[in-house]
Amino acid sequence: MYINFDNIHFTLSKQTDDFFSSNAELYEGSAFAEHFVGRNRQLTIENARTDIAQSINALSGELLFTSSLFETYETLFKLVLFLKIDQIITSETEDEQFLKMLRSFSEKYKIDIYWADYSKFGVLDLNSLSNVLKQSQKAFVFLSHVTIFSGFLVPVKKIARLCQKHQAFFALNCINSLPTMHLNVNQIAVDAAIFASDTIHAQSGIYGLFLRSTLVSDSLFEKQFAIGKRQMGTSNLQAIRSFQLAIERLETERPQTARHLIATKHYFISKIEFFEPTISVLFTENETSISNLLVLSFPFSNYWLHRFDMEGIAVFILPTQGKIYHELADRSLVCVSFSKYTTTKEIDYFVEVLHKFKANYFL
Repeated sequence: MYINFDNIHFTLSKQTDDFFSSNAELYEGSAFAEHFVGRNRQLTIENARTDIAQSINALSGELLFTSSLFETYETLFKLVLFLKIDQIITSETEDEQFLKMLRSFSEKYKIDIYWADYSKFGVLDLNSLSNVLKQSQKAFVFLSHVTIFSGFLVPVKKIARLCQKHQAFFALNCINSLPTMHLNVNQIAVDAAIFASDTIHAQSGIYGLFLRSTLVSDSLFEKQFAIGKRQMGTSNLQAIRSFQLAIERLETERPQTARHLIATKHYFISKIEFFEPTISVLFTENETSISNLLVLSFPFSNYWLHRFDMEGIAVFILPTQGKIYHELADRSLVCVSFSKYTTTKEIDYFVEVLHKFKANYFL
């Protein structure tokens, strides 16, 4: 038995919606050949671009496809250079790959980094953010819409207003919020946003990058990135088409998926109550959290990932050396995330494993 409680990072093959059982070959081939086949493939990409852009209330020309997080972040860093940014404001809770690239980029181009402050357990300190924006000539703010360290949503509209007030640019990582929330880039007033195909059960390997058209003209973008704006990115037609169909299904299934996630989360919490206070739930459902994420506090640090792996359960262990959780450095923080495919049977197995731990490892 293999259980995935790390849906924020991985979509297993059995959890990927099969859109192409009968006509997969229809979307094979290069989209950039000049003959009629290539033009038809290009039309497939443009239709997908239009549909996905409409789902987030963006223009089709504002959405780029990329084939990896590396390529996505690299594009944002190129944008930082183009905009002549003097300071990047972000969080130590961001994706590890982003942080590694950011530190290298900062060192190479001598661009300052300011780490956003959080109060206890991951609530963003807007006052400190406002103060640093006042001192910046031209800042670039990059934050996750929801942090896996807490499950809390950042106050996007308030941050956007602060950025507009101080002529800063605001980029939002929406990878973890897209599965549970309807996103409107105009309402939340961001300048850039990142989306991923695999978190909504499409084929993995495709990322959407929204760049507001007022940031850079098409001609300047082409000079800066050495490739046309609308043509940038992958020609993986199968995955792009899968992304398009997954967005369509996401919109139609959103109410029932939301009900399933909330019910699943509450069921999970009710089962974990048996193990309190040894195991505790740090975050539950409220107006600033999302429905597919929980953080559990376990005794002993650097201990539990291997134990869960041995039982065929995928979980994510949060680091505790940062600002948010430094008080819990002697414990393990287990991030558990759910999807529309998570079942009560899988939760029961997780609880069964915890009973085994309780008996054998003195939980």
